[in-house]
Parts: sequence; C-alpha cells; structure tokens
Amino acid sequence: PDGTDARVVASWLSKGNHPNWLDDGRVSMNYRGKLCAFADAEGASCDALSPKASGHPVGVPGRPSLILADTYAKEHAVFGLAPGDAGLRLVDAARGRERWLGVFPVAPRGTVPTDVWRCDLHPAFDHSGARVALNVWKRGS
Repeated sequence: PDGTDARVVASWLSKGNHPNWLDDGRVSMNYRGKLCAFADAEGASCDALSPKASGHPVGVPGRPSLILADTYAKEHAVFGLAPGDAGLRLVDAARGRERWLGVFPVAPRGTVPTDVWRCDLHPAFDHSGARVALNVWKRGS
C-alpha cells in the first residue's frame, strides 16, 4: 500500500481521537464531546452512540451494537466518580443505554492524574470477545 487510499474521517484538530474499527466496518471515536461511529468515508457524519465522550472506546467483538469505553481520571466529576478513579462503561448503541461495569483505581485515592502522569484503563478484548484486559493503579507501583 502506498497510502493513496487514506481518508480523513475526523482529525485531532476537530477534536476526534482514539479511533477503533467496529465489526460493521465503521470507526468509533470520541468526537466533539460525544462517542461517535463514522462510516469509513472521507467527511462522514457522526452517528452519536453516547452523549459523553471519554477514554478509549472499543467495539465488543461479535456484538456490533456494543461499545466498551473507559473514562479519563481527570474527568471523574463528569461521570460522578471520586478523584483517582476511572470507570468502565458498556454502551448499547441500539438501545441508547449505558451500564457501568466497574470503577477502578488509576491513581492514589483523592489525587487527580495529570497529562504528564496518568494511568488510563485502555480496555482491550481478546479475539473471542470473552475477556477484557485493563490498566489499573496498584498501591506502591
């Protein structure tokens, strides 16, 4: 490949970040304060999956309407979390619902990580979609 087929779906300058492919061929990402899915096309429009963008959204393998997304610890108050915590949420785009799967420590309790030092959950599925790996903070680490 020589890059001639590259497309700009949404740029960082337009507040797009953390793209991931979905099983249905669309790209999920945070975009202008929302969690969106875009068709794989230059200038595609945002299909809003959630009104709140944060973290690293990934599609659930084999479940095209489900997105797993973490939250940034520095945005804890937006999601009603304590300083030093980040949440993991499951977004069901087909039903327009979200469900919390857990809250995890990403910094010493009561502290807010900065952009210089932080631990993001970065959820990642195994190939079967049955297991998820996460980053978390552990006391003393």
